[in-house]
Amino acid sequence: MAHIIQTAQSYTNPFSNLVLRLRDAYAKRATYNKVLRELSSMTNRELTDINLCRGDIRRVAREAMDL
Repeated sequence: MAHIIQTAQSYTNPFSNLVLRLRDAYAKRATYNKVLRELSSMTNRELTDINLCRGDIRRVAREAMDL
């Protein structure tokens, strides 16, 4: 009986994992886009105040995505 339940779970598990990975990827991309938009809308002076330059924006957005 335990073997049947374990086998049934293994059939649904790949689909569940796919859904979880897609949801995680969507959330990470949304975070990346939000940080990118917010930093891009800042003036050069505001970026300098937080010790960034325009060239750092994509790197910071990628780092925020991994948090």
